[in-house]
Amino acid sequence: MKASSPATPLVLWLESTRRKTPDWVSMVSRRGFKVLVARTGREGVEQLSVAYPEVAVINAISFNSSGRRLSRMLRQHAPQLPQLLLTDKPLPPRALVADVVLTPPFTARKIVNRLRRLLALAEGRRCLEVGPLRLDLDNRRLYCNGREYDLTPRLARLLRVLMEHAGYVVPREVLFRKVWQTEYTGDTRTLDVHISWLRRVLEENPRNPRWLRTVRGRGYLLNVYEGNSNPPRVRPCDGSEDFETTPIVE
Repeated sequence: MKASSPATPLVLWLESTRRKTPDWVSMVSRRGFKVLVARTGREGVEQLSVAYPEVAVINAISFNSSGRRLSRMLRQHAPQLPQLLLTDKPLPPRALVADVVLTPPFTARKIVNRLRRLLALAEGRRCLEVGPLRLDLDNRRLYCNGREYDLTPRLARLLRVLMEHAGYVVPREVLFRKVWQTEYTGDTRTLDVHISWLRRVLEENPRNPRWLRTVRGRGYLLNVYEGNSNPPRVRPCDGSEDFETTPIVE
């Protein structure tokens, strides 16, 4: 089977016949998508090598499951394939699942809107990806653990700098220089407030952060590589090396 043309995006749609759900497949097909339906996770994996879909939808509601296992199965075989998960089951906090998760109630229009966003993200938009974080640089949109967040320009720049140096302490003065374009560091409250806002997005418990932490006397550390003593070294996009990037190993 040949891949669909760019004008007709191909969607790999995992849906079981066990449980009756609305006919979203037909609704999505009428909105300019070609939909290939797989009835099991194994069938979906088999289609990956012959159909070359641009995005995957997992209708976990039809399987009467949370969809985590199916999501992990697809991710293992197609790490870069954007995923949209439809589920009515509660997911554990910070569960690493699909790129975007929708829970009822939702409409076909909402599904299509999310699919188009994921396609745009996969089709050449500038994107920075670190661990479970994916930042759309052009639209200032963050995808994290199945949710998406629209960030302000300042928050997007701050998160970008931290992601570009994930696993390393970024000094306060560097953040002021790169995000606020100033050498003045006398008023630290502005930075602290923006860090607090980011924690509300990233952290399960913002008051006890696990990913975005303060390193007293040094700066801030974004470390999403828990359990890995050698986090990947993500270098600045502009190639600058204007501060000592000393990794924090725990």
